[in-house]
Amino acid sequence: MKFLQTLEDHNLTQHISTATHIRGHTLDLFITRSESNLLRTKASVHEPNLFDARGNPFCDHHAIQAVLAGAKPKKISKTFTFRKWKTVDQVELSKDIVLDIPDTNPSVDELANQYDSELRDVVEKHAPLVTKSVLLRPNTQWYSDELLESKRNRRRAERKWRETGLEIHRQIFKERCSNTGKLLHQTKQDFFSKKIEDCSGDHKQLFKLSNSLMGKQHDIVLPTSTSNTELSNKFAHFFINKVTTIRNVLSQQHSFNRELSLAEDTPFNGDLFWRGNDPREQYLYEQLVQIVGTEIDIRKRQRLFILFDMYINACMLDRAHISSGSLAEGIDLPGSDIDIMYVIRNIYVIQNAFNSSIKQPKNRIEFVMETDIDHPGFTRLKRNSKYLPVNNFLNIFKTNNCNVPLYSHGPCLSTRELTVDIAFCLRSKYLPQNVNSWAFRHRWQWPPHFVIDKIIQYGCLIVPIGPKTVSDDISLWRFSFSVAEKMIVHSFNFTQYLCYGLLKLMLKRVINTHDEVKDLLCSYFLKTALFWVSEEHDINRFQLTKLSYCFSLCLSKLITWVNICYCPNYFIPEHNMFQGKINKSNNTILLRVLGGIQSGGIDGLIMNLFPTYNRSLLVKNSESSSTMLDFLFYRIDAIKARETEIAISYKKLAFIDSLIKSESSTFIVDVCKYYYAQSSQIIAQSLPPPNTKGQFNVTLRLTDYVLSRCSPDMMLSNDFACKVHKKCYRQNIHSTTTLIERMKTAAVCHVSYIINSSLIPEELQLEVKDQVLFIPPTVMSHCLRFLCFHHLGDILNRQQSLRDLYLTVKGSYLVPICELSISITIVGVCLEISGDKDKAYQCYEEALKVDHHKT
Repeated sequence: MKFLQTLEDHNLTQHISTATHIRGHTLDLFITRSESNLLRTKASVHEPNLFDARGNPFCDHHAIQAVLAGAKPKKISKTFTFRKWKTVDQVELSKDIVLDIPDTNPSVDELANQYDSELRDVVEKHAPLVTKSVLLRPNTQWYSDELLESKRNRRRAERKWRETGLEIHRQIFKERCSNTGKLLHQTKQDFFSKKIEDCSGDHKQLFKLSNSLMGKQHDIVLPTSTSNTELSNKFAHFFINKVTTIRNVLSQQHSFNRELSLAEDTPFNGDLFWRGNDPREQYLYEQLVQIVGTEIDIRKRQRLFILFDMYINACMLDRAHISSGSLAEGIDLPGSDIDIMYVIRNIYVIQNAFNSSIKQPKNRIEFVMETDIDHPGFTRLKRNSKYLPVNNFLNIFKTNNCNVPLYSHGPCLSTRELTVDIAFCLRSKYLPQNVNSWAFRHRWQWPPHFVIDKIIQYGCLIVPIGPKTVSDDISLWRFSFSVAEKMIVHSFNFTQYLCYGLLKLMLKRVINTHDEVKDLLCSYFLKTALFWVSEEHDINRFQLTKLSYCFSLCLSKLITWVNICYCPNYFIPEHNMFQGKINKSNNTILLRVLGGIQSGGIDGLIMNLFPTYNRSLLVKNSESSSTMLDFLFYRIDAIKARETEIAISYKKLAFIDSLIKSESSTFIVDVCKYYYAQSSQIIAQSLPPPNTKGQFNVTLRLTDYVLSRCSPDMMLSNDFACKVHKKCYRQNIHSTTTLIERMKTAAVCHVSYIINSSLIPEELQLEVKDQVLFIPPTVMSHCLRFLCFHHLGDILNRQQSLRDLYLTVKGSYLVPICELSISITIVGVCLEISGDKDKAYQCYEEALKVDHHKT
């Protein structure tokens, strides 16, 4: 009523009296001045019947229709002048071009003026200036006869629906709208793709085309001047200023890169960044930075996983590799596992039948979502009137797609140590209908609009697991927003990251120490609370000096949810994530624990999280950020599958080479170089075998060098979890060195051979007939020395090499458990070559026992 009164006070009239939103609200207004004659007819509200290329409604608002008293805009025209040079009679023109030079002695300027004047007269006579005006029309070269016919059919369907008002005619009209939209999109795409393809190799034409597509074409306007001298000076000053500006920008960029490099190599000092007065807040901040890392550390971890995904997906055709979880989000806390999601590429999930592609590839399989009102957050996948069950989905990939033993762990497959969780899932490019409200609901400044747009563009994932409260329905699949959540977390500021880490530490060091409530909460609930608080409050509140306050907001939100036994999913609030976990029978003790944390304030929080708290002495973590990042790199490299095809390796080389040229971080560049070397090794082993017969002395010198570099205080790169090896690694490196230098100094990497490798010795070729082989460098070096002395006929040194090999394997000298079986097998091969078949067979049996024990 106050709003209508305000309109009346300002002599305005609101013409909409019915709902304009699909939920029954009047959100769109049509306001004019009371005495205005702009409106010829009464404004009406109706469904717009506008759909995008995928068949989805264009928006959730109705259309407002009215006839306005406005004149039709004039057509835009352009006037230009030209001369008809092709119609000039060259014979007559040559006759008229006669320069009459006077008998007097004219100056050069007089002759030039005469020459200019007489030639102008001749040109005006034979090719006078013509002025023409043309109408500017949009470029519709892409418009095809097929598209014209489709639009006619759409119009016929619309008239039929308007005439009858029947639902069947409305559905036909919607289908025609969808087909026309898809065809329009595909027609334009094909036309402009052909245009771009034609410009390949011609950067000038490519930029010209891109400018025209983006509406950046401008008429060329030449500068005006009163004299030629003034114009020349303008040009000279323009280019001088341009060169000066470029030099200044390059100087500033060099200075910025130098500061970034210094920031990467300089140990963190919290005093440089702290601007608060409370020593408790400062202590909490500095302790969190020591555990969670600086913002540079977090961004490096995120970039490392992004690079890891890009490298794996460079040539992976059947599935997409996605790193998820807190590690991929940049939070590396003790006990964090690696979460990987594999999206099956040839299975598509669509919202409804109207989203179906007109031209489907032969190997494409489509399922239609059927969301369940009783179970928000879940859906059924339908194809040909049948639902896709979840019970056999994991077993298919468990038996056919994994090279290591994996075990069921919820919706995931995990290793025996539960350090890696792998989820096979499906992707829908369309968000569920009940997520539309998330994209448009009221929020403060966070998350940023570009993040919301990226999430809408990506869609969501669907994982094979149903609700915990329903065990007999095997057709329900759960929506997963892992990719969306990773995008959101990547948009965090540093305070949000520290608050995220603080919540996870509270769960591990405080809540989970109480056996009664140990399994009730998980870090996902805490992250959800942080999402809601960040959205519902001014993002400017998330400042480093207010860290404990931000934490208290999240804790209060969590207590409220536990009290009512309802945790709303951030994307689908109707989905209660506490269902099946927290209820009225077990929330009392949890409320007591959370209430104790809340009442303890910042002092209680510090004492619980950091028991050695002393305000006069801050405990510093001796682990440098570069070392922690190294260990994280070794972790994810250990789970990376090695490709065996030379074509894939060549593509990866080109991809990595482009990354190296674009990266500025020294650490990421070193990771790229490491991946480049691995792909180069694959290519070398895929080529025909080189002619290296008789190069035994060269091989002996190489093995001597390798063995001299391997020392017992070095860390095995695939045994990074061993505390002894990690301690050795820390002692042997310096934080100022690069990753490649640290790996050469302190790490030992295995020797890998692909299937049917051309570089493996003939005596071991049977081992790579159907599997990729990983051999410790100490074992491989002693084996090569044995084979060289065997071919040279040096029996004494051959036996010594065999003894060295045996002792190396028996003492597990730089031999990890995972490579013990192949090491014992190599000892058996060498024993068999030397003639001791009984001991060789004993080695083979022992190797089989080791394999059986691992599985």
